[in-house]
Amino acid sequence: MKILRPQKTYTWILILFALLFVAFGLWSIREFHTVSAWPLTVACILLVMILLLWLLPSSSYLQFDEDALTIRHLFKSSHYHWDDIQKFWADRRITGQLGVYYMLNGNRVMQVHYLPDNYGMKPRELAVLLNQWRLHISEELEEADTPPKKKEDKPPKPPSAREEETVLLSLGMGQT
Repeated sequence: MKILRPQKTYTWILILFALLFVAFGLWSIREFHTVSAWPLTVACILLVMILLLWLLPSSSYLQFDEDALTIRHLFKSSHYHWDDIQKFWADRRITGQLGVYYMLNGNRVMQVHYLPDNYGMKPRELAVLLNQWRLHISEELEEADTPPKKKEDKPPKPPSAREEETVLLSLGMGQT
């Protein structure tokens, strides 16, 4: 079993900026007695609370083992068996950043999803790692499904010329 967790540096930077906006909002409410600063202040306080939840160890991770892949993001889990996943690859998102996508095996529709984080790895490395796990597990399943090969008898080797002559003489068909 392997568990990957997202990097926390980016989250701490976002918390810092949100706290700066909260301070600016509180300062403008105090100094200018403006009502328009309340929505900004409340929204930034909510953002700080969500980001603090994101920092909890059990809120976001990527876990994979012999059976399945579990993606947990802000306490919402998605669980996929390795057979359900067709492939992983790295590609650009709408924002321009590289991310890891995965395709699920569907009966009628091809379902493409993306991982919410790179979990401290480069996207291409993460895609290669997950594909290696997926292929390794599927190879083990194929080996488990095929029955063990029976020991086959070796085909008889053709008799040598001397053995052939001996058999023919014993049958009375050889030259005398």
